[in-house]
Amino acid sequence: MKHRIRFVPACRIGPACAAALALLAASGVAAQVPKGAPKAAPQAAAPAPQPSAGAAAQITYSAWTKFCDKGPQATDKQVCFVSQYGQNEAGNTVVVVTLIAPDAGKKALRVTLPLGVQLQQGMSAVIDQGQPIAGHYSVCARDGCTADIEASNDLVDEMKAGKGLLVQGVNFAGYEISYALPLASFAKAYDGAPVSPQELEQQRRLQEDLARRAAEARKRVEGAQPKK
Repeated sequence: MKHRIRFVPACRIGPACAAALALLAASGVAAQVPKGAPKAAPQAAAPAPQPSAGAAAQITYSAWTKFCDKGPQATDKQVCFVSQYGQNEAGNTVVVVTLIAPDAGKKALRVTLPLGVQLQQGMSAVIDQGQPIAGHYSVCARDGCTADIEASNDLVDEMKAGKGLLVQGVNFAGYEISYALPLASFAKAYDGAPVSPQELEQQRRLQEDLARRAAEARKRVEGAQPKK
């Protein structure tokens, strides 16, 4: 079975963008991960991946946020999205994870990683010290590539009780990229009331302002350092 990659219009990665990408695939929101997916073709031996030291410490993660939406038709079902995203020191969003929970149908865990990942390699998600769960990329936008994992009730319960969610992929150079997302606020967001679109926009603006200030502070510190 060939992987089908669809390119969609650009949007800024974040909770609202994750929700938008999910709505684009509303008909397949809870699609099961294909069984027996072909393995990547053998490649020539390459050096073992060497992740950058301290890369994880440079990522700032948002709190988990719940947003719900419903289509315009009276028969449309409500779908809720519980999202968290991580930004690097430059304020760029590098990872988004969204638990998609429709009123009817199966849930899905949607992971968006930066462009440049090896599509055939897929990605994986690990809760605490559990077993890796494989996901296959289905959609690419200008800001990243997305993979879906079927989210059973057991998986949701594990996320509620878990401490961390590790998502991993392989970049174009063959090196592993990984992001460790905290799960501390997931249960509260999942079981709590959704935020309004206005609150979601306020959170986005606040996050952008914090990222801008952090970047400016970093530039001032770098400028104050003596040149070698």
